[in-house]
Amino acid sequence: METIRPAKSYSCHYRQIKSGKELRCCLRAGDYAWPGGYSIAYITSDGAILSPETVRDNLYSVIWSIKNNCDDGWKVVGTILDCETDEEMICSYSGMAI
Repeated sequence: METIRPAKSYSCHYRQIKSGKELRCCLRAGDYAWPGGYSIAYITSDGAILSPETVRDNLYSVIWSIKNNCDDGWKVVGTILDCETDEEMICSYSGMAI
């Protein structure tokens, strides 16, 4: 008898990001949460907030930091929604509003 495995998620948002695969899955899911349409930002291990554009532009560095467990400012550890903060989210790298 063949074992049926659950389908792996191709695009969804993870609260905690533990691998490059989970990060790519989050990026595929888009820049906004559903339902609600809130903006999504990425949190690094040192507490910085990165926009999805910044993560995409520096994807090699981010995935390398996650894979090698390197706390160099690029290690993304999770996501945060715009509605969870009292102030406007600003990308720590680009200085642009998220």
